[in-house]
Amino acid sequence: MKKLFLAVALTLSANSIVMAQDAQTTESQTQSQTQPLQGGVQIIELSLERLREIGVDIKHMLKAASSLYDEVTIQPVTIITEPEVVGFGTVINIPIGTMPTGPVQPPKKERLDLAMNHLNPIIKLMKSDVDDFMSGKRKLDLNDETRQELQPIFKAWVDDVNALNGELNNLQSLTNSPPFDNSAIAQATQSLQESAKKLEQARRVIYKKLQKEAKQEKKNKS
Repeated sequence: MKKLFLAVALTLSANSIVMAQDAQTTESQTQSQTQPLQGGVQIIELSLERLREIGVDIKHMLKAASSLYDEVTIQPVTIITEPEVVGFGTVINIPIGTMPTGPVQPPKKERLDLAMNHLNPIIKLMKSDVDDFMSGKRKLDLNDETRQELQPIFKAWVDDVNALNGELNNLQSLTNSPPFDNSAIAQATQSLQESAKKLEQARRVIYKKLQKEAKQEKKNKS
């Protein structure tokens, strides 16, 4: 496949896309850093700095997903203790764990919305970028050797971004209005977290490859 992918790696701008209102600003800033080619194709420079920014965005995604998961798995608990003798015959109760005392609590809509408002702009921008690369509107500025070596990683990245988008759409439906299915939301959130973790693994592989190349290039020049 000649169209190579790493869509998100190249247009996200790290910290600013955490909230929905920042997504458009981020996209315009990133587009200003691209160079148009003949036929309307844009060349995207893949740098270590951009990959670091992607890592920040993935952390934001995982944090929002964790908050969403916590919100739908909260249930009342009691603390389990056991007696322990200290000093001269003094007995104190030491906490050793917790035990559920009731069912999972209904989630609060405003908390669900807060988590979804963090997830939505990041994932939607990733999906948009993937689609641009797949359609040929953008391409990476990489040498042939690096492109060939990273091709399986790029393909996996596209698959994971598409999976994230599907999981996001599912969560939007599940969190749209009460009554909420806590179990279904928790399961969908876990699936999203797994896809996000796969993206982070791919990002690290790409980062190490480009970092190695940068060091070698610097060595050759010295």
